[in-house]
Amino acid sequence: MALSPKTARRAAERFNEAGLRLSDKDDWGRAIEAHRRAVEMDSEWATPWYNMGLLHKYRGEWKQSLECNQKAAGLDSDHDGAIWNMGIAATALGDWKAARNAWKQYGITGLTGFREPRFKHAPSTPIRLYGEDGAEVVWAERIDPA
Repeated sequence: MALSPKTARRAAERFNEAGLRLSDKDDWGRAIEAHRRAVEMDSEWATPWYNMGLLHKYRGEWKQSLECNQKAAGLDSDHDGAIWNMGIAATALGDWKAARNAWKQYGITGLTGFREPRFKHAPSTPIRLYGEDGAEVVWAERIDPA
């Protein structure tokens, strides 16, 4: 027997909350499974897709992160977190077309080239490095949003 949309959403919310609690405990594998169950209950809700994508990002599972965040952004085109993480995952994968599209969708302009997106005339930015003997600031040219 199929659940009503309202009942399915409530069940999805419970699984999503369980996933967040597990994530807070750094139990990312079980957290992903809880969010996956939320998606099974309500596949049209962007939030658990985003949460799965975020956890896959933390684990360095870039393909899964990209897929989950693309699904979340497809369901909610204003979901800035999903769009940002699409750009991060696509950059990590070297999928320059998807990366460029994500950064553009996020509202970042000034990226040039047909390969990896690069800022045109990007200003230098300071990066603080910490080592055994203290901290040092180095200046770098930011080449893309990631």
